Amino acid sequence: MSAPAPTSTMRQIHVIDMLGFGLSDKPAEFHYSVAASADQWVALAQAKALTAVDVLAHDYGNTVAQELLARQLEGRLPFRLRSIAFLNGGLFPEATYPLLLQTMLRARYTTQASTIAVVNRGVGGETAQSINGQGGIVRLPGVLAADRPDLLLLLEGVNDLSSGNPTTIQPMIDALRLMVRQGRNSGAQVVLATLLPERAGPGTPQARNGALPLINQANDQIRRAAVLEGATLIDLFQGLGGTPDPWIGSDNLHPNDTGYQKIAGLFFDLVRTQFEVTPTLTLTAGPR
Repeated sequence: MSAPAPTSTMRQIHVIDMLGFGLSDKPAEFHYSVAASADQWVALAQAKALTAVDVLAHDYGNTVAQELLARQLEGRLPFRLRSIAFLNGGLFPEATYPLLLQTMLRARYTTQASTIAVVNRGVGGETAQSINGQGGIVRLPGVLAADRPDLLLLLEGVNDLSSGNPTTIQPMIDALRLMVRQGRNSGAQVVLATLLPERAGPGTPQARNGALPLINQANDQIRRAAVLEGATLIDLFQGLGGTPDPWIGSDNLHPNDTGYQKIAGLFFDLVRTQFEVTPTLTLTAGPR
């Protein structure tokens, strides 16, 4: 967490990486949620005795800022939001692929609708491998113990590959293979996804541009890892045609609404074709 010096006598700028993001700690036992992230901003404002703020929100921060706004409207925010600028993030939860997938599954499996929940436990900026004791491979066992999912969908980002060094691919694959085993040992069936297509460009953070040349090679190894570990593969890269357009947003990294809808549809088709169980009709003949 950091609070840079004032840029003038009138304003201060406070910037933090929330728990689980960037350079902040990523404790496995922490319950990650939008509300918990909003609590961290409230704590910062109270620690700095802030009474009124202007918020510049980006990516996941858009969702957290909406939580803060809701608290203000309910009279539960200890400071005043003067303004919010939303950048490159989701303003409509119903457009994200986990909720879209949940809606599609509940519509198909109506008798099970009340028991179907698709929960997103991803953490922005996290690597699959363990770095300084943190990473998806470290956090996943706690998530599995808390959620006890029937089906685990593993969709990794490119954080492991950001250096552009090809030697970073194998540690990521090793971590994904262990995560598949962790999921299976918890009793879940496991689906392993390939990396999404991305594009290079001025809007892409320099730390992410390095991953772009490695995506095809990494995806080949992910496909092989799924076979070796007996996981079900969902090839999102090929499902999006191997191209970022029209699926990836203006930040060149994350899906846009069209991309999220496509991803939800691909997951839905996989569940329908690979995991749907056809009811068995049993007839018992009585005496004649």
